[in-house]
Amino acid sequence: MDTIILVSPDQYGYFTIYYNYAKYLGKESDVTYICFDQGETKFEPSENVRVVYVPLSDKKTFNILRYYREIIRTYYSRLPAKLILKYYFFSSFLNLFIPRKSLILDIRTGYISKTKIKTFIYNLIIRSEALAFKRVIVLSESLRKRLKLRIYKTTIIPLGANPDTFSAKEFVKLKLLYVGTLTSRNIYQTVEGLFKYIKQNNNNLDVTYHIVGGGKPAEVNKLKNTISHFNLQDIVHYEGQIYGDNLRMFFKNCNIGVSYIPMIEDYDCQPATKTIEYLMAGMPVLATETSENKKIISEYNGVLIKDDPQSFADGLKKIVSVMLKYDGKMISSSVNDYSFECIIDNRLKPLLYSE
Repeated sequence: MDTIILVSPDQYGYFTIYYNYAKYLGKESDVTYICFDQGETKFEPSENVRVVYVPLSDKKTFNILRYYREIIRTYYSRLPAKLILKYYFFSSFLNLFIPRKSLILDIRTGYISKTKIKTFIYNLIIRSEALAFKRVIVLSESLRKRLKLRIYKTTIIPLGANPDTFSAKEFVKLKLLYVGTLTSRNIYQTVEGLFKYIKQNNNNLDVTYHIVGGGKPAEVNKLKNTISHFNLQDIVHYEGQIYGDNLRMFFKNCNIGVSYIPMIEDYDCQPATKTIEYLMAGMPVLATETSENKKIISEYNGVLIKDDPQSFADGLKKIVSVMLKYDGKMISSSVNDYSFECIIDNRLKPLLYSE
């Protein structure tokens, strides 16, 4: 069997995309997944998947050197092999030790910062490192343009999700769900928006809102304080980090997805994983109108809004007014091309076996 090496600093099982790449590629190939041991609960590897954990210390430089040493050692112990590398500090260093034809650089995001000069400098570094690679993956054409990557060496492989079969959504109650990071997302604004919606629309609709995800302590506290300030503790539930089957239950039980991405330049070209996952679960989505969300959301599967509380309230009013017309099967089918199986078969495998 062929050997495919997936390399990511994220611990196995906690980076959805590579977890699924390993799962599906492991059906036909031997897969080795190299990652840092970040002290999280370890997931059982899928069939034909071997996980190599790199220990973490308090010394960042030492961690980087140990990480790349393990990548090089594993590559030469598993020949012949193809290696997909999620961008990390000094990724181009590997070109000194591993043949370029075996390496694929995977850039998941540009640099995101409130400081424009910092964003410019770090994106320039990413772009410069990408020059050393023969083949590069990005999530979207807009990200490729933002990083000014060369067309001939760049392959667009979008975010994916796993189709899941749920019973048809019922809309007797309004059950909102946000899943994702709280970091720099201003999710507290959606709570304020929900308060405005309830205050402005006395329709007696039974409402709950589940927020799943982690973030910096200050952002978690801001969210909790906003919930308390508007006295929404019985309606809005901050669930913290949830994984696996426990997370699946939220997709099963909720009926409106929230894809609230700040509408700033740094985020505009970033596809939202959870937008796809909500839709695959048959849920209409209340989504901010970033360039990538606009490519996916239509009148048949959701509502686009601005990134402020009143727009959230207005969007919620609109989605409630038409939600009885939504068709879960039609919503799911609108993102058929984004299933991991389809993306891996049609985009990733052809790239892996190209020269």
